[in-house]
Amino acid sequence: MKSIQVVVIGYGHLGKWHCQKVDACEGANLLAIVETREEASAAAKHAHPHAKVVGDISEVIEDCDAVFIVTPTSTHFQILKSIIPFQKHIFCEKPICQNEVESQEIVELLKQFPIIKMQVGHSERFHPLMPLLLEELKQSPEKFSVSFQRVTSPKGRALDVHVSDDIMIHDIDILLHVLKKSPLNIMANGFSMHSQFLDYVEVKMELKGGGSAHFLTCREQMEEKRIIDFHGKQGHVRFDLMSLTMSKFVNGSINLTSVPKRDHLLEEHKSFYHSIRNDSETIVSAQDALRNVSLLKQIHGSVGLKSK
Repeated sequence: MKSIQVVVIGYGHLGKWHCQKVDACEGANLLAIVETREEASAAAKHAHPHAKVVGDISEVIEDCDAVFIVTPTSTHFQILKSIIPFQKHIFCEKPICQNEVESQEIVELLKQFPIIKMQVGHSERFHPLMPLLLEELKQSPEKFSVSFQRVTSPKGRALDVHVSDDIMIHDIDILLHVLKKSPLNIMANGFSMHSQFLDYVEVKMELKGGGSAHFLTCREQMEEKRIIDFHGKQGHVRFDLMSLTMSKFVNGSINLTSVPKRDHLLEEHKSFYHSIRNDSETIVSAQDALRNVSLLKQIHGSVGLKSK
């Protein structure tokens, strides 16, 4: 089996993890890392001596099969526009672009090159609790209430975007593509705390077909939480994405179910390579990613931001 030759653009916080996952996947080879910062380039050479470390994608684009874009969101659009014509398969970290206009342009450009397999890094699709969430949805397919709480202490990263673009977008993706629900109306509030962008965002939605959704996201919290509360015909069910547990409140008692830990990022890589080898659809398409960004635009509009 011929190895898929992979180039990773960006060797920052997430780029390091993606390089490790390429090395961990049978049938994939880390051909090169693209990094312009001197310190990061040195770290990449030390950690991955078998890979080339170059300053520009043009130096290796002809030799690779797939490109991973793991750079700040503000750079995604220009990078995507430059590499799509080379017809290489692409994995791009979320969000696909920093606004709806750019995201739509990339989706249209990809239509000219149907050979390209494009996957976007909405990793919660691969969380081991997602199948259990879907089972609960089957019990209450129409009307339910779902509440997402995703808060974290300051990480010092992704400060070039709103917290909604960085981490709320995971829950937007779950609502649209796992629960397959969309909003009828949106009411949102948000504000900056220590950055130039929104650090706190709270959203309430009435859902089409019945039900409601609530989102709370903050990156200036004392403790980290990733919780989904689901209220349906079966009562209250809590999915704790950090402790990997489902707590179900039934007849006054709590039933606890645990799931084994799984490497989301590794599963993303395996899924992407499977799509390339089998000429199958990727799990998270560019069109999916565009829908997520479009809903974020509506949320930002409700907050009072002017967005494209």
